[in-house]
Amino acid sequence: MDVVALIVVMALVAAVAWGVSRPIRGGAQASASADAARVADLLAARDAKYREIRDLELDHQTGKLVDAEFRVQDRALRAEAMEILRELDRYEAESAAPVAARDGADEQPGEGSEPADGADDAQPAAAGQAAGVAAPRDPGA
Repeated sequence: MDVVALIVVMALVAAVAWGVSRPIRGGAQASASADAARVADLLAARDAKYREIRDLELDHQTGKLVDAEFRVQDRALRAEAMEILRELDRYEAESAAPVAARDGADEQPGEGSEPADGADDAQPAAAGQAAGVAAPRDPGA
């Protein structure tokens, strides 16, 4: 009987230890989940900031903004974008996988990036024609 009682007591101690250590064991998962959510929020903020910069550039090109106002707003938006990128870089330095590899996009506005809303190439040409800018001609045509 003493052996059975000893086994029961050991099983109870193990169960209590397992239950008590659960928050500690799940802490790494919770931290990783919080980090992943933060990175997702930062990626969304980065993409939104890039859209704002593209919209501002379009407004300037179409004459809705004068040069001085464009420079002020452009400088402010790009400073905000840089802060978001710095924070993403911090997460990238702390993790094994680069943030850009998880997202798949790291192009900045004005560097040949495609519209984030999935618009096709005809739309920017049409916007340029509406602003009085001729579309580039195909040299092979």
